[in-house]
Amino acid sequence: MAFTYEQKQALIAYLSNPVHWTNVFDMAFFSDETRRWKSYTYGDMTAVINDEGTKCILTHRHNGSSLTLEKLNDRTVITDESGHTVIIRGTSIDTKQDDVRISPVSKDPAATEAHNDNDEFCAALSQFGVYVGINGFGRKSVLVDAAGKKVVLDGVMTRDEKPAPRGKFFHAIEISEDAAEQLGLPVHGMMMGAKLVIALDMDLEPDIRLFNALDPDRVFGMALDFVKDKWDASWKGPWQWRPKVESTVGDISHLQKTWADSTQFEGHFVAAPMNFFIERTDTGYSLGLTLDGRERIWSHGTILKTAIDGSAPVIETVTSKTEPYTLLHLLRRGIPVRDHRDREWLYTLLRAKEAAGIAKQTRAALRTHFGLSGRDVAVINYADGALMMAGSVRSLEPVFMRDRATLERMALMYAGTLPPEAATAQLTPTS
Repeated sequence: MAFTYEQKQALIAYLSNPVHWTNVFDMAFFSDETRRWKSYTYGDMTAVINDEGTKCILTHRHNGSSLTLEKLNDRTVITDESGHTVIIRGTSIDTKQDDVRISPVSKDPAATEAHNDNDEFCAALSQFGVYVGINGFGRKSVLVDAAGKKVVLDGVMTRDEKPAPRGKFFHAIEISEDAAEQLGLPVHGMMMGAKLVIALDMDLEPDIRLFNALDPDRVFGMALDFVKDKWDASWKGPWQWRPKVESTVGDISHLQKTWADSTQFEGHFVAAPMNFFIERTDTGYSLGLTLDGRERIWSHGTILKTAIDGSAPVIETVTSKTEPYTLLHLLRRGIPVRDHRDREWLYTLLRAKEAAGIAKQTRAALRTHFGLSGRDVAVINYADGALMMAGSVRSLEPVFMRDRATLERMALMYAGTLPPEAATAQLTPTS
């Protein structure tokens, strides 16, 4: 899936139009007793356990696969997100589903086996006498200590379409087939585009897991290497008798097509987001966000429209090697603009051949060096070779003040009127 810059601008305009939004209050979120349970983290898994230690819900943070464990009298009942049920009574394990596999394992290194089997961290749930692992593809492994057996429940391939608890995401926008048609996209394509723009361009979830389409040339090169005969380099015997080494596929992430902007993404896998919500509806999709997330989208969209429609001068001296402090300096001298809440921002327009990569680097640099997220700044590559950078005056002012204090201290140090350690102390907050 890929969309054009024109479609990206139209998509941002659609997302930032208040007319398309509704408020959805989820009473079930507040009445959900699990919000008060103790929470534990095991790698990519989160477990919530009640105070009595009789019920646990284990969820994989990326793919949403989950297991519910509950102790009932003489048995423990385990259920996954697709409804598969496993019942443990002492050393006995029962299941009514044919696709749930049960096999004996060595009892000694139980936790290690679960880790290796799933290539993930393992949760040791001593209250239930089991070790549990959920891998990145949603497969669940449960090692039952008393029985010395392993239970495997496969992942659900359609899990991204399964409605998840809406929780705190009370602000929803509908993406319908009619809206997608106006953008010249299929409704699923518009949803995927919105998912990318919100997560990446709006900086709401910059670390969302993605896998782009494979590069044919890279795949061909790997295939050639795969069929080559390889020999054990550590063999010390006669050269003619050296053993072959079997080729393995291993990690293929390096075979993806290179991309920097959401318009360049051609893949089909974007993980379920953690910071906003997506569910299927009768007419398309519904995206739910928190109030902060919705306000961010409205602000970015309002400022981008003002910047594109205006006659602001365009800076053409920025490259991928431009330092973060230079970007901050450009933003400091930007054009004043007000967002939909009448909050003051500064913006500047930049043009560069590698604008897509610069936008991605800039968001990361402002976040890393100055602690400025999408709530404080907007960096959007809105056209081929063109990007907008904007920042909230309220958020930027403390950064500017620290920057000025640092420069003043350094000037005094070079003039010989301030000890070097005093200047270093002022440098720390801006790093």
